[in-house]
Amino acid sequence: MFQSPKKHRIIAIKNLLLKNSIPVTSIKIHINVGWSLRNKYGQGITDERERRDELIVPIEDFNEKLNDAQTFEIYTGEEHEDMAIKLIEECDEETFFDDCIFKTNNYDEAFEIYLLLNKNNIICDDIIPAEEKYLLFIDPEDKEEALKLIEHKDDDKERPRENQETRPRQNPNEIFVQESHEKKIYKFIIPLVIILCILLIKIDNKFIFEILINKINVIIRKNTNNDITVDYDLSSLDESEIKTIHVFVALCDNKYQGITRVSAALGDGQNINTNLYWGARYGIRSYFKKSEEWKLLTSRKEKGIILERLIFKHVEKNYFLIADAYDGKYIRQCTLDFLNSGSGKQKDSLQINGKNIGTGGNASLLAYIGHDGLMDFQLSEDFVNTDNIKRDMIILACYSKKYFTPVLEQANVNMLVWTTNLMAPEAYTLHDALTGYVNGETNEEIREKAAAAYSKYQKCSLNAAKGLLVTEKR
Repeated sequence: MFQSPKKHRIIAIKNLLLKNSIPVTSIKIHINVGWSLRNKYGQGITDERERRDELIVPIEDFNEKLNDAQTFEIYTGEEHEDMAIKLIEECDEETFFDDCIFKTNNYDEAFEIYLLLNKNNIICDDIIPAEEKYLLFIDPEDKEEALKLIEHKDDDKERPRENQETRPRQNPNEIFVQESHEKKIYKFIIPLVIILCILLIKIDNKFIFEILINKINVIIRKNTNNDITVDYDLSSLDESEIKTIHVFVALCDNKYQGITRVSAALGDGQNINTNLYWGARYGIRSYFKKSEEWKLLTSRKEKGIILERLIFKHVEKNYFLIADAYDGKYIRQCTLDFLNSGSGKQKDSLQINGKNIGTGGNASLLAYIGHDGLMDFQLSEDFVNTDNIKRDMIILACYSKKYFTPVLEQANVNMLVWTTNLMAPEAYTLHDALTGYVNGETNEEIREKAAAAYSKYQKCSLNAAKGLLVTEKR
């Protein structure tokens, strides 16, 4: 009848129903349960299933930490259901739950408050767009402290440096989309490039040739204005030492993927805020935003195949992490982009505060997270390595070794971690594997870290996790 991952919201609904003489029949917890065992041949078997258990204590007194809790669910009798739903729908969400802490028409302002709250250990929901506004929600217990922080947020701000260049941030709904004036510029750039190419054919002097090529690149970069501005000092970074990890996430989708069905919210492949592999507790976005090893620089939303792009910077190393959330309906395209990047066919880059950051085939590590789409469809394309560069890969999906081995046969990749059986492709496994990767550890050491994380969160033995997560020896 009503579900939410927040205990205080369920309590508010419970009180509302009781106040209106509508009995609450039960409150349940919806969780994903992972288990593992070994058969008589010593082979590891793992599985994950969803389960609903009724609370045996009042929800107000329920403080036990749930490692795999997804949502609380509240139920009433069938004869009262219509009236209960009507009451809930009439509630003004912003005021009824008393957990909307901030709203604004400006995305950048909302993002600034979001970072402020998380920096001060106040857990804040993701920025929720609603009727041309951006809302932030927190637990009401933290409201007083949060309001004080917001009230004094400008007190300690540094004054802008003299002659410091400031650039407006891009609208979060316009990532990958150039402004209209940029499109006009292309009308001039393309003819210019054609003319220069004709001249280059007739030039035998290698030195002049390289100068002209560099000039063309500078003109294109300057006029396409593909620079993302973030509130983070990158001036000391040597661009030649920057490395990128590019993560391709196919959002979990009950409708378009051949998966064991999960709850409607977790399996909505078009909703980044509730999706199992993105906005849920152990999704890529939620987990990495809370990490002490990675700093979120910017979040960019889009309405195409890629619904959101996150850009992180490692707090110590010269590594950037680009995470793309693909609409679950387009898992095939997500898989293709991942494989084409791994073989060097698909390369791209972006500018962050003037620094060139490689993406796709220009990244040093490529990771795929989600359902193994190759269990559902076949690819006719080939993925032959195009540039003799051996890229590192991680594939966290069910039976990924079995299904990805044939398509990657000629891609010349170094597989750090992939799987031999069913698995839950949640963020903690990737996160801990990357801890080893950025520190220059071996394949086996990286795999050990991934297995330890999986064992911890899935409550399975370390040996079972090692049987599931394997690597290529080198």
